[in-house]
Amino acid sequence: MFTLYILIKCLHIVAATIWFGGNFIIALLHLRAARSGDWEAVTTLGRQGGFVGGAVMAPAAAVALITGIVLTVQGGFRFDMVWIVWGLVGLILSWFVLSATLIRKAGIELGRAAQEGGPADPRVAGLHRRMMRLTFLNLAVLLSVLVVMVAKPV
Repeated sequence: MFTLYILIKCLHIVAATIWFGGNFIIALLHLRAARSGDWEAVTTLGRQGGFVGGAVMAPAAAVALITGIVLTVQGGFRFDMVWIVWGLVGLILSWFVLSATLIRKAGIELGRAAQEGGPADPRVAGLHRRMMRLTFLNLAVLLSVLVVMVAKPV
């Protein structure tokens, strides 16, 4: 039977998929451009990634948070359950600490270095490496949240 709870759960899963998938695809495109030595494409991807982060992934994270809270309350779960706590901690780490702060700052610095010294500026490669390390950390956090949400350990 299709219920409101199922609808909210579907929205939650779609939002999490968009959030993780968006981060994954942007990281993959960055790696491909950097490996080919196309630093102009890397800086363009940085600008586009900033747009996608704000216009797509942040709203998806917000939907995942809101629907997750509703599912917790409606499903009779407790907010002190390990998988719910890790979901909230992972959301804070991914969205606020990594994406909106550290990765965003590295992307801005990368764009500035490319604009000042051109794509061949040695700072561009170093800043890109830093941004990618943070991005892979973000993907690891998000993946761990997805695994914990599926496994639901007690």
